[in-house]
Amino acid sequence: MLHNRARPQNRAPNFFVLALLPVLSFVAFAYISKQREKTHPASKRPTQNPSPLIPPPTRKSQ
Repeated sequence: MLHNRARPQNRAPNFFVLALLPVLSFVAFAYISKQREKTHPASKRPTQNPSPLIPPPTRKSQ
């Protein structure tokens, strides 16, 4: 016969873990946003430089 040890009962999740999940997710989101702001600042608009692959339009002289 198999070991007849009492198996631990399924316990409810720890309240502190459930309470900290939204806080930790917000902190992680804020940290990632701050790191991204350093490399891709939202305050600067994308420059309107024309693509180097497309030559500028030339005016035909008559």
